[in-house]
Amino acid sequence: MVAFKFKVPCNRRHQFTLAIMEAYLHGIFIIIYHTCYNLISYITTICKHY
Repeated sequence: MVAFKFKVPCNRRHQFTLAIMEAYLHGIFIIIYHTCYNLISYITTICKHY
């Protein structure tokens, strides 16, 4: 992906699209991570109660 970006430095719109895609994927990763983390915390809390 970095090499692909390096090939098209003059195409600003394409660079912008790639940046948005990267930010979007990063956001999805963070949401998934937080969801899993919250689920694990929730399950551990339930297990501790019983």
